[in-house]
Amino acid sequence: MSLIEVKTGDVIKKQFAFKWRSHPGVFTSLVTIQVIGILFSLMGTGAQFMGGEFFEVRSQIFSGDLIISFTVFWGFLTALLLTTRAYREDDFPFVSTRLTSHLSTVGFLLVVCGIAGLTAVLSENVLRAAVYTFVVQDGQLLPAHEMEASLFGAGMAAVILMVFLAAGAGYLFGVFLQWNRLFLLIIPVLMFGISYLMQRSGEDGLANYLFEVLFDEANIVLFAVKALLVSITCFVGSFWIAGRLEVKRS
Repeated sequence: MSLIEVKTGDVIKKQFAFKWRSHPGVFTSLVTIQVIGILFSLMGTGAQFMGGEFFEVRSQIFSGDLIISFTVFWGFLTALLLTTRAYREDDFPFVSTRLTSHLSTVGFLLVVCGIAGLTAVLSENVLRAAVYTFVVQDGQLLPAHEMEASLFGAGMAAVILMVFLAAGAGYLFGVFLQWNRLFLLIIPVLMFGISYLMQRSGEDGLANYLFEVLFDEANIVLFAVKALLVSITCFVGSFWIAGRLEVKRS
């Protein structure tokens, strides 16, 4: 007879590795949604026209913002799906606790969100090549600005943080749904009601308020602090609610 001490860190690593191998659909859906974002972006995000008696200039604006928006939405949906029973039962073969299961899931989300943010930013190069090949004919493709390496790195970090923040919100929303399906109706109605009251009082809606507080930030360090704090709060809240849910079911 022997006693084997199971270390929490080892369990988390094994669960993370298992999630990495068993969820290839996460990356398939990421590629799919970014390709869709590129296709929509080919239609352009704006246009300008200038002309006179002897000349006319037409310009069309292309941006990778839509690709990033689609990727952020993907992060929300991916985290939400990981809270469903089918995904949660994947941890059953392991000697684990509720905490190790949640931590391995958060680690998995952190890594895939990092990959998603990286590919979202690099997809702008694919968009540029597609515009040059399929859209620009007799005209000229001009970059809006030249980005320095430091700004490029800061932008990539910001996108990764936005995707991870969306994943935290999706994870929290998914845990609420596991608690009671009525939250699928309650949460949107509550958000709409708050937004309506804010607009009645002369303020912007809830969506604009959250955007200004979280994303409209020029300082990348301050933005990172905000995004990480909100993400951690979402995940900690998810752990607490999931714990109450397990007690209720037992």
